[in-house]
Amino acid sequence: MFVLAYDTHVTNYGAIGALGIPVLTEIAEVPALGSVWVAVPETLRIDLVGRLGFGISARDAAQKIIATIDQRLFEDAVVEFGGPALATLDIDARFTICNTALEVGAVSAIFGVDAFARDFAAARTEHPVALLAPGANAVYRDRVTFDLSAVEPQVAIPPTPDNVVDISAVAGIKIQHAYFGSCASGMIADMRAAASILEGRKIGSQVCLIITPATQDVMVIAASEGLIDIFAEAGAMVTVPGCGVCAGGRIGGVTSGETSIGTGTRNEPGRLGAHDAVLHIASPATVAASAVAGCITDPRDFLNLSEQN
Repeated sequence: MFVLAYDTHVTNYGAIGALGIPVLTEIAEVPALGSVWVAVPETLRIDLVGRLGFGISARDAAQKIIATIDQRLFEDAVVEFGGPALATLDIDARFTICNTALEVGAVSAIFGVDAFARDFAAARTEHPVALLAPGANAVYRDRVTFDLSAVEPQVAIPPTPDNVVDISAVAGIKIQHAYFGSCASGMIADMRAAASILEGRKIGSQVCLIITPATQDVMVIAASEGLIDIFAEAGAMVTVPGCGVCAGGRIGGVTSGETSIGTGTRNEPGRLGAHDAVLHIASPATVAASAVAGCITDPRDFLNLSEQN
């Protein structure tokens, strides 16, 4: 499967084995002429091993991947994810992992199609969905291994999404603005992870928390499971599905001097409004925990408390 689109995060389609290529301003050539020139990229293979630990999300892994693997390998390449850990990652996790590689220069990202991905796609289309895997003679720019079990909660600090540190390096920084959602972390698994922390709690009195489900389907499922009620009772604002805050701060952006933590795709100065605001990127669970505490907080602290109770 192959998709051409204007939006750079069309790479999410890679979760179900569809190669999404963003062509930006040249997208006008596609409806006008029926085609557009695209250079065939090289492929970087990342073999995922291990398993995400307690309280660790795919977003943590995605940020760690782009921060630790040599960025020169990503440049103008398609990132192909595979390996034994694929079986431990649901579709929402795969969407998130495919989303971030382009932030360090990749053209796109893709997972091989296993039975899990095939069944997910087959439930949404009448067209046959083939099991796709790389050929035996596939040629790669490079092949690296990434261990999911070694990942801690991650936070990207200004000014770029790959400027990533372990949460211990920034824990305690006070925040006034928090949000989760967007194409990077707005899937139903993200909503559930955040709700597990927000349930029965209130966000900090000095914090504005904004939540944006990625799609209408996610909104419907979240509502049916009572997650929207949990968010509202915690004091958060839930917006219509879509990009939300991430799209340049047009909904609930930051003001001068504020510090934000969110799940958007980028964190350059001015991305969400005021240029002197400080923007961090983290997982939905980390955002939820930070919104409750009023400062950047390891979500495992809240999850441990929940288990003890």
